[in-house]
Amino acid sequence: MTLARTDFPPGFLFGAATAAYQIEGARFG
Repeated sequence: MTLARTDFPPGFLFGAATAAYQIEGARFG
């Protein structure tokens, strides 16, 4: 899947990455 930065509002990708990191950390760490 290809995503362009312009497809999302500013800061969206950063926030999603942070949330994913927290979820993965809680699951595996």
